[in-house]
Amino acid sequence: MMTFNYIRKGNWLFPVKPPKQKGYHFLLLVSFLLFSFTTWSQVGPGGETTNLKLWFKADSGVTETSGTLSAWAEASNNTSVTETVNGDPQFTSIGINFNPYISFDGTGDQVLTGSHLDLSGQNAGSIFMVYATETVSRDVIFGVTNTGELDMELQILGDSKIGLNDGGVENFVSSSNAINDGAFRIASALRNDVNWSLFSNADGGSTNTSGPTSNFGTGTYGISPTSAFMYTGKIAEVIVFNADVTSARPKIESYLAMKYGLTMDQTTATDYVSSA
Repeated sequence: MMTFNYIRKGNWLFPVKPPKQKGYHFLLLVSFLLFSFTTWSQVGPGGETTNLKLWFKADSGVTETSGTLSAWAEASNNTSVTETVNGDPQFTSIGINFNPYISFDGTGDQVLTGSHLDLSGQNAGSIFMVYATETVSRDVIFGVTNTGELDMELQILGDSKIGLNDGGVENFVSSSNAINDGAFRIASALRNDVNWSLFSNADGGSTNTSGPTSNFGTGTYGISPTSAFMYTGKIAEVIVFNADVTSARPKIESYLAMKYGLTMDQTTATDYVSSA
């Protein structure tokens, strides 16, 4: 029988100075592969599946020819979603932290869902996204295709910040800093039936406490959904819940940060949280 010595690091046990017995290295390799598979092959982002309505991730469901995207199947198994790709978004297979992303050129590139994602009126909802842009113009990254007054949009604002906008009051919640340097970031927008909160890499941004009501639109949602303000930039992942998932936000953002090699903003001390 093979025996091992171990040291403990937090919740992990690591073998040290093992006997040179046949099969040890194979066992260690299998353990590593199982750990990697468990880490990234999750049933939901951060292990969260309840109220999950949309999950686009560029490492899954992509159909492309010579780098041109023709289909992108979302991973939440929401049967109301019918994905449509317009234009010629470009697929990069080895991008951020060895993960792929999709590029949108602002001239016709869209990924539409054909669904309202069970988001409606002033009900709760949450949107998470990994993106990068260098644009300084008003570009809608995610929203409804037929935006009307008080229909929420997640967009790049005229001051090069990311923010929430609607047809009635612009820029009612925005990030603290400009984000048009081409670096990948996590954006998190959450509504709790009353107010919106916006976070950039888990920190910064702001909370709307007395501004507009800003409804979820009655139309169908998508990436770069409106012809007037099409998005120029990159998208690696988009996640939507039709509920306020504030309690699960640390897990979801930690999952995205670890996957894409992003550093959580530590202006306010922020822990990385296991998906378990």
